[in-house]
Amino acid sequence: MTAPRLLWPDAHDIAIAPELGVIALLDAACAAAVAHLLAVNHEIANLDEACRGDVPAYAARSAARLIGRLHALRASLRDYASATLHADAEPDF
Repeated sequence: MTAPRLLWPDAHDIAIAPELGVIALLDAACAAAVAHLLAVNHEIANLDEACRGDVPAYAARSAARLIGRLHALRASLRDYASATLHADAEPDF
């Protein structure tokens, strides 16, 4: 699975919605947190261990849940940025 690209609003986007600058920083912080959590909890990224049924430590399971929530937050940030910049587009839900 590839990680989504970082939000990168340009000057025009920030002129339309200044909050996108802060949202882009939050997106980058979430991406960095995911990378760090995967680096220090390598057992949650190892498919072979998961297939064998090895149960990771509590900290690793907590990290896995947090990574899922961070991915969901990043998706929500993208949805907001898209809705703000393309207000005429209909939501897909």
